[in-house]
Amino acid sequence: LEGSNREDEIDSDRGLLTLIVANALKNASEAAAEMPASQVGVLVETGLSQSDFWLSITNRFRGESFDFDDVVHTGASNKPAHKGLGLSAMRIAAERLDYVLSLSASGGTAFFSLRGPRFHD
Repeated sequence: LEGSNREDEIDSDRGLLTLIVANALKNASEAAAEMPASQVGVLVETGLSQSDFWLSITNRFRGESFDFDDVVHTGASNKPAHKGLGLSAMRIAAERLDYVLSLSASGGTAFFSLRGPRFHD
């Protein structure tokens, strides 16, 4: 990108990366919005090294725990009028970008992370 600073640049497919991050933020904010006012919040953290980047999103949700493999199935959703395609699409996009996507929860807190190479040869 013209005028960009290579120190914080990530070489990625903008559309696929946006799909992953937008869905993760939407899921986190929707889950947090169902919580009592004292527990509403979404924590977003990012970082990078010379070769890799990471993004994490943490939020409270109604429930106790889950594992990514249990909730990623296409067509599975606990939201009314949702098709249940978001997590599956996120997983496919991450695989195409050679990124590692993880999602888990315990103790009523969900943990999402995305890691990958900053640059592709």
